[in-house]
Amino acid sequence: MCGIAGSIQFSGGKTLAVEAVDSILARQDRRGPDHRQSIEHFADGLHLVFGHNRLAILDLDERSNQPFADQSFDSLLSYNGEIYNFVELRDELTRLGHSFRTTSDTEVILKAYSEWGVEAFSKFNGMFAFGLFDGRKKQLLLVRDRFGVKPLYYTVQKGALHFASNAKALALSHGLGLNWDYINTGLRYDLYEGVSLESCFSGVRALPPGHVLVFKDSAAALETAPYYRLESRYLDLRENLLGLDEDQLVRSLEELLFDAVRLRLRSDVPVTLSLSGGLDSGICASFMREILGRHFDALTFGEGRVSGSEAALAKETADHVGVGLVSTGLNAGDVRAIYESTLDAQLVPFGHPTVMAQNRVFQEIHSRGFKVSIGGQGADEAFAGYRKFLLQYLKELRASGAGFKALKEGLGVGCTVAQELFSPQNYFYYFKRMSSSGRGEFYLGGEGRDRVPSVPASASVALHSRQLLDVSVTSLPTLLRYEDSNSMHYSIESRMPFLDYRVIEFGLALPSEMKVRGGYGKWLLRRVAEKRLPRSIVWTRNKRAFSLKPSWWFDSGLTAVMRQTIDENRSVLEPVLSPAMRDLIRDPRNFAIPEHFTKLNTLVWLARNPGFLKS
Repeated sequence: MCGIAGSIQFSGGKTLAVEAVDSILARQDRRGPDHRQSIEHFADGLHLVFGHNRLAILDLDERSNQPFADQSFDSLLSYNGEIYNFVELRDELTRLGHSFRTTSDTEVILKAYSEWGVEAFSKFNGMFAFGLFDGRKKQLLLVRDRFGVKPLYYTVQKGALHFASNAKALALSHGLGLNWDYINTGLRYDLYEGVSLESCFSGVRALPPGHVLVFKDSAAALETAPYYRLESRYLDLRENLLGLDEDQLVRSLEELLFDAVRLRLRSDVPVTLSLSGGLDSGICASFMREILGRHFDALTFGEGRVSGSEAALAKETADHVGVGLVSTGLNAGDVRAIYESTLDAQLVPFGHPTVMAQNRVFQEIHSRGFKVSIGGQGADEAFAGYRKFLLQYLKELRASGAGFKALKEGLGVGCTVAQELFSPQNYFYYFKRMSSSGRGEFYLGGEGRDRVPSVPASASVALHSRQLLDVSVTSLPTLLRYEDSNSMHYSIESRMPFLDYRVIEFGLALPSEMKVRGGYGKWLLRRVAEKRLPRSIVWTRNKRAFSLKPSWWFDSGLTAVMRQTIDENRSVLEPVLSPAMRDLIRDPRNFAIPEHFTKLNTLVWLARNPGFLKS
């Protein structure tokens, strides 16, 4: 897990590329504080600069520092992430005649590419983003993992291509301004990364997940193509799963999850677990305890004396599984510091106060000396855990003419709703965030900025189609940005077994009744968890994460810090405010309403980054 940066141009002559890459490395140093280096290379009119920030996880020796070149300098690599199946790939490559001078997954990438070309990328099970210079073909390849767990941004300026892990650092190094469409999409939908391939900065684009970009000869020769197509993969698998009964599916999923966790425990540094009071991280804890065969301490978020803390639920899981638990919380006096830390970590605006709770957990993981943490991200998307999926299943049943079954399932959904009568935000938040009504007037950037790109909708009432949309657009991309930014701010590698591509494909391919039943989402996952976790965790109808009411943050000091920051910078913000935004910040009462968090937080971010408003 690291930071990458680079620049390439074919026009010849020395440019400021070295200085730009070095400035990016300095700004993203938290991604990899163990080693920092840039390499410059000239060949036949080509000018190449690769840079790298290393967070040493595998093969801690300096021989695995990056940028990493093969012995003949035919290939050069700057790589961020982990190839979890690198051991199996190295064994296969050894049988094919390759030799290795390190024990890292970095060298495996270069050898795999030399053996299989771009076909190698489909063999990687992991999270990764890298720049690879192929000296024989004189071309640069940018490659990103299947679901975009790791970020990779690029921009083309004056015929040269520049790339980095950090979009903000890339924009600063080239004097680029803000992309108001990105910001206004976030304001309207609380979505950022998945709606388009644009970033927060004008001219800086994100490489799509599961794609490879090839740059050769000139900017006009830039080509981007997918090496992975999730929809075709899970639809092919769907036909095979239809022939299995429920018990067979439970066993298959258990084997998949066991292997996904096993691969993600490969590390030359200690590994811990981020444990909430819910199902997903609890399952990870159970498999992790089984595989390691020993006691370890997990970490959870508990907000001190505030009601609704998950610390007690996480303790119940930890005791059942047989692991220790360290609870880290916040008091009102901590809010300003953790808010500012989260703003620094996220680099661009974020849409919900729970991102701060996640930041606090990674802060505690770092303080205890860990570099790797396991988490449960991705299970809700893969196995239909969100409340919206319950309603989507009812739509699917009605469309198929299964009226009686729809009625039966509707009663189960009613039971779930009744269980959560005192937690209506679980429903209202998700329904409201996808509705643009009443929110289009809150925009930034000047006249004409109110025309925000619409969020794509599923073309089918099928549950798996709605899940695919969540994986690719309306949920996972933004959540993964939060996770990566928070974890890397504290130099932590966050590994997520549910984002093993085999698990995602399996979850989407399952028959709908194996995902939603009786008002419960994640049905098959609950069946796997039955013999591993307390029944009170497995069969609760409440939706749990790092539970913390948004109002707590506002009551504990967030109102004051947001209002102070915005008031002190009104003259800077005024030119980009829409009339509705001006009215919003004119009334002090609005600063205490959680519904306004995204809008106010975006203004705070702009106030803290005034240079972009002037560029």
